[in-house]
Amino acid sequence: MIFTKIKNKIIEAQKIAGYSRTAKELLKLSDRQLEDIGFSRALLMRGVSAYPWREQEITHVMTDNVTNIDFPETAVHTPIMPSRRKAA
Repeated sequence: MIFTKIKNKIIEAQKIAGYSRTAKELLKLSDRQLEDIGFSRALLMRGVSAYPWREQEITHVMTDNVTNIDFPETAVHTPIMPSRRKAA
């Protein structure tokens, strides 16, 4: 039980450190770049406590006539990055 609590605290500390590093990197972007990706500089300046650093949540609006989108099977399993050849 005590080990579970310690493990959870370590995981939480790692997440906070990751958010902090991410905010630091995002603050290097221009105002225009931040706006384009939907982040607020003011919220980034507040740090981890303001995560996810967005002024308003982006919602997806679906029209009534769209009920389902079918993707070809190959599109679902296509890797984002091409595979690299292994050195011989």
